[in-house]
Amino acid sequence: MTMQYQETEEERVEEHNKYLDNLDKYCNNCGRIHTGRLVEEHLDGDNKPIEIVICNGPVFIEDTDYRDYEQARAQMIADNIPPDFEGKEE
Repeated sequence: MTMQYQETEEERVEEHNKYLDNLDKYCNNCGRIHTGRLVEEHLDGDNKPIEIVICNGPVFIEDTDYRDYEQARAQMIADNIPPDFEGKEE
């Protein structure tokens, strides 16, 4: 029997805050840190290597409002406040 690790809410917030600290390094297209073209090598059904292009080049967020939004969202998670979805009918 395999035990799965359940991360706590605090660990999720901490991980999100680490992401925010390095937000300028993450590609807004694929969500990874990379420079230039990002390619991974996998094996196909015949066990032959194939290259899969994950991202053609990093795209970075220049809008600081997004960072503010993400920080506010992380704080809501830490304060255990349910998300306020846009366009929600009441």
